[in-house]
Amino acid sequence: MRSGEPEHLIRTSLNAIELGEASVSPAEGEVLLGASHQPAMIAIGSTVYRREGGGKRSHRRPWVRSRNSFESPATQILPFAGGHRLEVDAGGMGGFAGLLNLLATAIGPVNVDGPAAVQGQQTTELTATVEPRLLIKHLTVEDVERFKTDEPIEQLQMFVTEAGLPIRVVTNTKTADLSETLTTEILAVNIPLKKIKPPPASQRIAASTLR
Repeated sequence: MRSGEPEHLIRTSLNAIELGEASVSPAEGEVLLGASHQPAMIAIGSTVYRREGGGKRSHRRPWVRSRNSFESPATQILPFAGGHRLEVDAGGMGGFAGLLNLLATAIGPVNVDGPAAVQGQQTTELTATVEPRLLIKHLTVEDVERFKTDEPIEQLQMFVTEAGLPIRVVTNTKTADLSETLTTEILAVNIPLKKIKPPPASQRIAASTLR
């Protein structure tokens, strides 16, 4: 911005639908995007294939192959599974360890807002104000103190069945630069996963070769 000229802010709005399924053992999964459910990411073991656009080479071979030796890309498809390399372990365990870790950052009480019907099931609605930035590893002491005095950036809303399964989780995150609402629906658990196959060799390229 030049002196004396007004600053122009660029605002971008994005709506997207993502459908995924994954298993821990064997570690594999797939993410589909949009109403047409086009494959966008495939994870098998430590290998992940991402569909990318733009550029002549990536257009000819749309799937880019890379490896992650630190954590299973497949398990990261599972909503709120936790275990990310840069995530603090706040004591969360099981298939929703990440969600339990997030609840551990709650500012004030977790409120029980009453019964609600979700996906044809009777659930209990829980709400909390949380601070997800406290789950980032390697924060400085100054960062932690600042986050404790700042306004919390996220509102968490959960709908939990009588069996304790959170079948719907809504996060509303607001910062100076971002306003984001994510709704996660848990459609099924403990069911057989279809066979996940890598893209054809003729349609994929290694990330190192692409670079």
